[in-house]
Amino acid sequence: EVSLDESYSGDMQKLYKSGKYSDITFVVGTQTISVHKYVLASRSKIFHTLFSSNTSSEIDFSNEVGENNVDLFKYLLYFLYTDDIDPKIAISQDKIRELIRLVRIYIPELLGRLISTWLSNLPTSILSSDTIDYLVSHR
Repeated sequence: EVSLDESYSGDMQKLYKSGKYSDITFVVGTQTISVHKYVLASRSKIFHTLFSSNTSSEIDFSNEVGENNVDLFKYLLYFLYTDDIDPKIAISQDKIRELIRLVRIYIPELLGRLISTWLSNLPTSILSSDTIDYLVSHR
């Protein structure tokens, strides 16, 4: 049975979290992440190009993302689906630069929106002034 949320973003969050109807799996280290090609391809030129040339239902992203950055990749995917940040994934200040590197590669067109979302939603008490300056300079 379908259970709709009160918002499009909420429905997309449920779709991402459930993996229902997914048609491709990313492998990052020992983890697998089921996603929907259409969602990613419609939001990212890089994923559009990747899926246009790769017909496999499973893609190993361990080298591209790094086995220690699975949470960052999930964070990026969550943002692609919902246009929001995942409150359940805490990104430490030392990982923000790595996340921005991944965003520049996979969704450069959304980097400014992600940074604006961070600056609007994250308490400034958890971000150092250096991190805030870094984010503002890369918006």
